[in-house]
Amino acid sequence: MNLHIQSNTFEDASNEAIKDYLETTYPGDIAFFLEHPLDILTTLQLAEHVLLKNAAKAMFAESPDLEAQMAIFATEEKLTFNDIKRHSGCVMQLIEISELYIRNTIMWRVVLDGSLERKEIPELPMEAVREALVNS
Repeated sequence: MNLHIQSNTFEDASNEAIKDYLETTYPGDIAFFLEHPLDILTTLQLAEHVLLKNAAKAMFAESPDLEAQMAIFATEEKLTFNDIKRHSGCVMQLIEISELYIRNTIMWRVVLDGSLERKEIPELPMEAVREALVNS
């Protein structure tokens, strides 16, 4: 990821990205959802007055200069690829976009166990994929 962020103020933050972050990080904590998003960022030490700190800019800004590149390589040498995608956005958006890309491009197997519904099992546990994306 390249990082060069120009936005500075709270108005540059996406309320939707803040909400997604809170739902993921603090599930069931209704106190956060009753507060104004700027108060939440200040409480989390991600903003001072109306200015976003660098972490908040990267995580929530509407148009930061962050990019995720995703590819399916033809071989392990990574010289030729079958598919490549590039997306820009804030960290929270890029996590969602990357997870969807992986979900749509990995192999899935079907287990038929006699019930009316088949079970689709991904080649990678999706919880582990999300954890890897968040950690990266």
